Amino acid sequence: MTAAPDLRIFVVEDDPLTASLHGEYVRRVPGFTLVGTAHTRREAVAALLPSGPRADPARQPPADLVLLDMNLPDGHGLAICRMLRAGGAGIDVLAITAATELPVVREAIALGVVQYLIKPFGFAAFEDKLRGYAAFRAELAAGAVDGGATQDAVDAALTRLRGPGDSGTASPHSAASGPGSPGSLGSSGSPGSSRSGPGWSGQPAAPRRTPSPPGSGRGSSGWGPTSSGSFPPAPSSLPKGLSETTLAQVADLVAGSAVPLSAAEVHAGTGIARVTARRYLEYLAAVGRVEKEPRYGSPGRPEMGYRWHP
Repeated sequence: MTAAPDLRIFVVEDDPLTASLHGEYVRRVPGFTLVGTAHTRREAVAALLPSGPRADPARQPPADLVLLDMNLPDGHGLAICRMLRAGGAGIDVLAITAATELPVVREAIALGVVQYLIKPFGFAAFEDKLRGYAAFRAELAAGAVDGGATQDAVDAALTRLRGPGDSGTASPHSAASGPGSPGSLGSSGSPGSSRSGPGWSGQPAAPRRTPSPPGSGRGSSGWGPTSSGSFPPAPSSLPKGLSETTLAQVADLVAGSAVPLSAAEVHAGTGIARVTARRYLEYLAAVGRVEKEPRYGSPGRPEMGYRWHP
């Protein structure tokens, strides 16, 4: 049997570092290929509607799915959605944005946005969305009868798209994150806040974590002891201004990276300010959970990278 071709992903994101990170995330999910990136509304429209305002029905769309930021320097992401729909482009949209205003969310859904991922988030949440989208397309194709979809096929496909994966638990089609993947932060980017043991999440090559039962000694984001068996300082003793939730996000991101990350890269991956990212990274270094590695190669002061130390 011939393997299905990769689904083609186009990233629209105004911040180059964040766009690069999203592209790297796409490359880490089997079955998906990054076909392009745009940093403005104008660039996105030119790439996605090369034939002009009306798509050529005889021409294959340039992408299957657009990862769309809503806040662009020359317009709103919803304007791109409107143009894609008006042009009959046949391209699906996954909104990846910090925009949480209800009117924006409602209009996005009305314009056919198939999924909505709110920044900040970790790789696990990103992977869940892509795998859910792939399962949605596969379910529809598998349930087709004489070129049409049955009611059961439509119901099953929509369940794959917006079902278990959006409720904060791993959906049946989702595989483990694989080597180097951080723990799931959910679509909101916030791990569970209740736990009974100190520490933080993220171990390289660990399977996707699911919430632990009450009293198990581990929180929903996988907080636990160090490799030596001792616990780092509990959140109650964190330095002033640091929070358990953000610490878990930063730890998950660094633990899931195969290369050291800088404060700027943590900023891009979590949405927190660079100076704040550096504070969390320095704290993780102080308690022995990351190793600092200076980066050379450009004039001036070397940039500091932080590598997870399990």
